[in-house]
Amino acid sequence: MPIDLGDYAHTSGDRGWGMGWPQCNPAGTDLATVVADRSGSRVAVRKALAVLVDALVDWTERPDGGNYLLKPGECGGFNCRPIKNTNTPSNHSWAVAVDLNWNDNPYAVTQRHTIPAYVAAAWNRYGFAWGGD
Repeated sequence: MPIDLGDYAHTSGDRGWGMGWPQCNPAGTDLATVVADRSGSRVAVRKALAVLVDALVDWTERPDGGNYLLKPGECGGFNCRPIKNTNTPSNHSWAVAVDLNWNDNPYAVTQRHTIPAYVAAAWNRYGFAWGGD
């Protein structure tokens, strides 16, 4: 099924990933940790997404790719929680979301971010929406 990146009416649970917050299931055997080649930044995601996220993270950092260096300790994936200020499960609760340099790129309406548009567009091509949009 094609994914509309602007359609937030359907959750990852609707797409077959399970309950999500507050009953997160990807603990243990369904999680993989992706480690960025240059920075060593670590991101926990579902095993089904690990190869894709690894390729995107490494491309994001490569000088001949996105040339956007990730900061260890400011990147993440799995987090069993709702979307801020709601009772709606976050995509992080299914381990299908990735945050890059969260201090530089806060989930807010400030429009303050450091991610180049072409890096966000590359992730979009592979089904990732960006909270900055």
